[in-house]
Amino acid sequence: MAEWYDGYQRDSGGSIYNPNSVVRALTRNALSNYWAKAGEYDELKEYVLNDVDGVKDAVMLLSAGEPIEADLSEYASTAAELKYRDEILSAMTVYGYLNYYDGCVRIPNKELEHEFDRIIRTEPKYSYMRELEKESARILQATYDGDEDTIGKVLSIVHTTESPLKAYNEVPY
Repeated sequence: MAEWYDGYQRDSGGSIYNPNSVVRALTRNALSNYWAKAGEYDELKEYVLNDVDGVKDAVMLLSAGEPIEADLSEYASTAAELKYRDEILSAMTVYGYLNYYDGCVRIPNKELEHEFDRIIRTEPKYSYMRELEKESARILQATYDGDEDTIGKVLSIVHTTESPLKAYNEVPY
């Protein structure tokens, strides 16, 4: 239960579980994703998909389990349009998609990891991320096996994916 539904820290210590999901898991006798998507889910997803102020990279790091430093003091829940990364991360925290502790936001639990992974898996814009994930597993196995040819091929694929030719060949003046 803690792995799936815990992850929201209280200032006074201790943590808070997602009560809706806990009740559903106990009723159905199965740990699963019971996250109830509200209207703001689609709105926040659009900010990520359109990479407003670099929020896409932040979400990618969060999905990889990395905490992200964020200043959440500027977000107003009445804001009509979010323009900055920290505003978007703050909105995600207010709506429960992230938790905030010690100056950083994190994905709080496995249930929400699934929600963020779904964005990455199902969005055509991020197909390259799925390919990099596959290549990462492939290079790890090749490293264990001592397969230098495969390592070279994978590094070449990753290098071309992450370094567009124009940017790579530009000479700074």
